Amino acid sequence: MKLVDAGLMFGPMAFQPYDISATEQKWQKTWAEAGESGDLQPPGEDSVSRLVLQWPPAAGGLTWTDLRSRVLADVYSRFQRSNGLDSRIGRVLDGFQEESLEQALTDGKLPADLVDGKLLDLESFEKALAIQPAPGMGSGEGVAEQVSKTSDPAYYRFTQWIFLELLHSEYISRDIDQSSGQGKPGGAETETEAKTEEGSVDKEATEPGCPRWFLEVGSFAEKLFADVDKSKWPASLRKEQKAIIGRRRGTDLEIAFIKPFHNEARHVPIFTTRLEAMHGVTFVLIAPGHELIEFITDPEYSEDLEAYQARYENGQEASISGVRTGGVALNPVTLEKIPVLVSPLAMDQYSDGVVLGIPAHDKKQFELAKRLKLRVREVIHSSEAKFDMEGSLAEAYEGDGKLTNSGPCSGMKPTRARDQMAQILSRRGICNKVTRYSLKELPISGESTWGAPVPLYHSANPVIDDAGEEGDGVFPAADGELPLNCPELDLETVKKGKGKPGLSSCKTAQGEDYAREELKRGGVMVHRDAGTLLPWMGRAWSFLYLVLPNLSGEVEGFREDYEKPFVQPEVDTCEEESVDSSSAPVAAQEVAAPAQEPEDPVPGNEGSDGDVSDGDLSAAGEEEGGSAPAEPVLDEENNSSDGDEIDSSGESGEGEVEPVAEEAVGGESEAAGEAAAGEVEPVAEEAVDGESEAAAGEVELPEEEEPQVKKATRERLYPFSGAKVEKFLPVDVVFSGNRLSPKEIVGIRCITKFLYKERHIPFFEPFRRFCSVGHLEFDPGDDSQAGSRKFPGDSSSDLLGRFGSDALRLQMLCLGPADSQASFDVDSLYHIRRFLEKTWHAVGSRIGKGKFVSRNVLVAKHRLIYDVSSRLNDLKFHTAVSALREFINFIANPATTVEEVDKDALETFIVVLKPFAPHLAAELWGCLGNEVSLEDTGWPEYSKELVEPAERDHAVFVDGSLIARMTESIELEEKKLESRALELDSVRDHIGRRKVSRVEVVKGRLIWICLRKKKPVKPRSAVEDSADDAPGAAELPNAESPPDSPPSNPEPGESSEKADPA
Repeated sequence: MKLVDAGLMFGPMAFQPYDISATEQKWQKTWAEAGESGDLQPPGEDSVSRLVLQWPPAAGGLTWTDLRSRVLADVYSRFQRSNGLDSRIGRVLDGFQEESLEQALTDGKLPADLVDGKLLDLESFEKALAIQPAPGMGSGEGVAEQVSKTSDPAYYRFTQWIFLELLHSEYISRDIDQSSGQGKPGGAETETEAKTEEGSVDKEATEPGCPRWFLEVGSFAEKLFADVDKSKWPASLRKEQKAIIGRRRGTDLEIAFIKPFHNEARHVPIFTTRLEAMHGVTFVLIAPGHELIEFITDPEYSEDLEAYQARYENGQEASISGVRTGGVALNPVTLEKIPVLVSPLAMDQYSDGVVLGIPAHDKKQFELAKRLKLRVREVIHSSEAKFDMEGSLAEAYEGDGKLTNSGPCSGMKPTRARDQMAQILSRRGICNKVTRYSLKELPISGESTWGAPVPLYHSANPVIDDAGEEGDGVFPAADGELPLNCPELDLETVKKGKGKPGLSSCKTAQGEDYAREELKRGGVMVHRDAGTLLPWMGRAWSFLYLVLPNLSGEVEGFREDYEKPFVQPEVDTCEEESVDSSSAPVAAQEVAAPAQEPEDPVPGNEGSDGDVSDGDLSAAGEEEGGSAPAEPVLDEENNSSDGDEIDSSGESGEGEVEPVAEEAVGGESEAAGEAAAGEVEPVAEEAVDGESEAAAGEVELPEEEEPQVKKATRERLYPFSGAKVEKFLPVDVVFSGNRLSPKEIVGIRCITKFLYKERHIPFFEPFRRFCSVGHLEFDPGDDSQAGSRKFPGDSSSDLLGRFGSDALRLQMLCLGPADSQASFDVDSLYHIRRFLEKTWHAVGSRIGKGKFVSRNVLVAKHRLIYDVSSRLNDLKFHTAVSALREFINFIANPATTVEEVDKDALETFIVVLKPFAPHLAAELWGCLGNEVSLEDTGWPEYSKELVEPAERDHAVFVDGSLIARMTESIELEEKKLESRALELDSVRDHIGRRKVSRVEVVKGRLIWICLRKKKPVKPRSAVEDSADDAPGAAELPNAESPPDSPPSNPEPGESSEKADPA
């Protein structure tokens, strides 16, 4: 390919000023023509491929931060292409963001039309900033065709499909009752918090009784925590992810709850991290609504308990409150009977709604004990604890100390007592080491009026399943029905607030209420789910859509006319697609991982829930920050599963497992589990594919007695398979603005691990590196243009016209680290333009005049290559620009003659300049008159000997003063460098007779010598002066002697007395 401007020769270039506007217009036109004609050839199929992802910006409007993110991605991609990689920029527009609906209501446009309009803005910005999304494409080319929209039916059908995959794999639970907003016992987040954080509607706008779906992350929590260190996350995001997942190591201690007036007890495991303080447990707390309350409550306390729970549900009870149940529990260490209370303090994020009360060492429990007059027993004593006049604790002590009132453990440190207590209780079989995670679920559906519909149907009446039990009446959509298209919005109804939340206010193409229209499905009348999938579900898999262009068209197994709304056929063909209550667990049930995990596709893939690595029990109770291999190797062999971990598939675990009836889900009959000990009851019979499998000794049912509703096998689809998935993924670098929350990152990683576990994708982490782009604003200097601070708008066109695209690109790069907040104004753009003009003249005035290359120029050239390469690899764009400035200042210095700067040095600089200022680089390259195009020129390589020479100058400092310089090998040991520095004549003369305190060596840079301080001389008194005149008086120490050295001896032949100055 040859892109050389024949009209510009190097001769007159040095005398022409740099016309920014004409130059950029010329090269943008040249690139566009080359892209249309096919002159820009993409790399070969055997080249290494990389995907650089620009995180989907909101469709509500492109901000300066979004443009900064795009410039960073373009510079990094151009740098990789110069190194021979097939680097492409992935672009996705999030059309389901809440900002889209808000702006649509403000502008009076449909959200879909608003998203299409933003695509045109994106195309113009990318063209103006010379964004090249892929090799072989012009700047800003193909935005309308290649940018994926999460609100496109061809896109969100796969979002709906992922939801169904999660549903059939039982990684989804639902919460039906949303009226209380108290959340689930055991630390689950409340409805209001989850919705507000994920951008959904508030709790007050939620229709009671409408289901809301949650992604169960408990099965992936261990891997999510451990694999954080396998990708190069920013330190803050790594820490925040671990804090959200919340790993804590402790023990499950079995406690016996005794039913009042009955010789009956129920053993319940309780998670605790304070095993050493068991002698201080004086009560047990149960969360309101816990299933244990009915068993433990004394009938005499029922009325007070019901009244308390009613007040709590109405928000009339404080968090530090409680009520007695009349029941008791048995302390397994002291064998004391301790009272059981109902209190919100039991809703700990790590517990299951039951916690041990140790009021002496917990402030909230101490306050509760004082209010309800419960016992407080100190078991960890310290002098820092505060006591009242009676010798009782005045407040809870939560610090460290030694155990007291703890029987044989008294006097021990807590860690030692914890180990001993764990050994004692483990031998009794009531204590085992466990690891818990605070993050149990993430919301994946809400009730927005603009979003991908939840692909489910609900029956208005109860549905009896094949086993004769009442199911939940949930019917998932078939894969062949997807997508379930978004209904048309009535903006006036939504704006005035007359409609119901969610899709209930929308109408179908036939004018029926979207969520109320009755449809026949599975032999019963059903209606559509009124909920919508949250926007983060669509963003979670966007990188897969980018590398698989076939997903934008017809895909086998999905509906062909995906652009049109799905029309329910007159004949019910979906009777077999019903789902009973077992396959769609509800929030009232405790949802856990399946009894038998599916076998991992790769050995050591995903560990089972609760697996804890071996170690001593002293780690129990510590809240871990986590440790995992820090090397970012993303292959299956380096998964975080330890080699000694055993797959949970086929193991029943500890304890006995109740017999579970055999059920058919999706046409496959699977036994949910077997009892670990004892006899197994005969399993119930289910109909599968019209055939009946009878248990041993049972008679097969006649045909007329078979259930009328049959369940067919659900054919599994693999739409994400393809060679490009393995070639481009996982994503090399993600450039994201400040909208992406750590909780959303955890959700994206969880979806990726699910797809990996189900063998849909070959990688288990979505990103190799992540770059958080800091917020950027423009200071117009005029209050009338305050709107341009955040949104480019008309101000960007004015700035591009005055300063050019290259100046604006460099401005966004040199504003400090990429993750720092910054702002710029017109004055800073003037400085950037002057740098471009200086570069033009410094390079142009030396074209054709170089006769040789000096060593200084050679070293500067290789230093430029090394600095820019290493800094771009580390995503330090601002320091890479500084390296360009240093080189220009070097060659523009009068000390550097034009004869010693050869053509190769200029070519190297232009190639390195290309990712930052492509227009200026193309113009300078054209003036050189090279036959090879700049696009076809590879990235230069540096010489290690020139960048890191074998010998370097070392500056020698003595007490902060530069005394000498010496040239030594950097391979020399520090002790030898130290001795050679001390042997220098100038250093020895400066030190004299003083002693060296210490020496610090920085190899290749300096040797720092510190001397001992001189002993201060006290003022002499008259008595001391007369004493010196006495015979035999000793001399004072020499002023040059070190403070800890003995007095210097007089030379032979000298008198011990001082000579008279007279």
